Order: sequence, then C-alpha cells, then structure tokens
Amino acid sequence: METLELKISNTPKSLFKDKEHYLRFRSAWKQAVNNPETKHLLTAEYHTLYAMLRGKDWTKCFTSITNKNKLDNGRTPEDTLISTLRNINGWIKRGKDLTIPFSDTITPEILSNLSLFIPSAKWYSENHKPYLNPVEEA
Repeated sequence: METLELKISNTPKSLFKDKEHYLRFRSAWKQAVNNPETKHLLTAEYHTLYAMLRGKDWTKCFTSITNKNKLDNGRTPEDTLISTLRNINGWIKRGKDLTIPFSDTITPEILSNLSLFIPSAKWYSENHKPYLNPVEEA
C-alpha cells in the first residue's frame, strides 16, 4: 500500500538555486506575514505552500474538525486540509499567481516542480488515514 510522504524531502536543496536564494525566500515570507497590508491575504493555501517549499510536514498547518454539529452535518475531520490541497493543485494548474507573498524568490517554474510532489485531494482522501482522531462519542 502506498503511503503519503508528509514531508517533501530535501525541498530547499532541490527547488532553490542556492542557500542565498532560500534565505531570500524566507525573508520575503517574513515581510509578507509582518506587513499589516498583506498578512490578511495569506490564506491556508499560502501557509501550506510555505511549509511545502521549506520541506516541512504541511499537515501540521491544520487541525482536525472536531465540532460535533459540523461532523453531524457531513463535514469530515480533514475537510479543510483536503479543500486546501484541491485549491493549491487547481491554482497551479490554472496558472494563478501564487508567488506574490514570496516576492521574486518563487517562480511559476518552482511551483510547477513542487506540484509534482503535492498529492491530489482525491488521492489523499482515499489513501490516507485521518491524521488526527475525530471527536469520540462520550
């Protein structure tokens, strides 16, 4: 059975030209996050991309949905994660400019290379066990 690689191995080494390029990328993100005019634009998709580009476990960007009412109304514990994966993959395929918070450090070519490692939302939902336990009945 296939397992999902939660950490995209050696991402900084394979996607960035050199250490200075990687450090500029991190600096650009820091500026975007700390800028009051742009930080509200940084959605879950951008935070997930940032984790993926850094080679971090991107599932840690999410917490499981545990609200009993939401679960009773059809949501699943991983809905937000799956929706975010769907958006990222769709945006990359449609050519949406996801490079804005990263200034000129991330190019569409880098995102295209990264997309080879991003699981589809469908694959993830069908092949991955929940990463957090859902609410247990009392």
